[in-house]
Amino acid sequence: MQSPWTRDGKVRAELVSITPEVSGRLVKILVHDNQLVSTGSLLFVIDPQPYQLALDNAQAAVVRAQAELAKANHEAERRRNLPKNIISGEDLDIANLTADSMKAAYQGAQANLEQAKWNLNKTRVY
Repeated sequence: MQSPWTRDGKVRAELVSITPEVSGRLVKILVHDNQLVSTGSLLFVIDPQPYQLALDNAQAAVVRAQAELAKANHEAERRRNLPKNIISGEDLDIANLTADSMKAAYQGAQANLEQAKWNLNKTRVY
């Protein structure tokens, strides 16, 4: 009786380390050991709740900063339209600087909102 004969074969596999861009507790793991995965497959999900709360807070901060900016701009415009003998130059400067400060705060709040959106998006690891 003859023994079966096979050619020597080689299997090439790649192991890839995966590091998420945000930290947190894993709530879903969608792959298993030695499972073949394709590019773009959802691998795992990090708990999005803390990131959703941060996004909600950032959205509220933008609304608040927008309201404060509108108020400061209105106040500065009102003071600019007053006759020169009614308002001091210092008061006008303070109103203008407050408006500039509120504009910077609004831009900072918008940047924080974009960061919060990005963080929430990174809770799904592909």
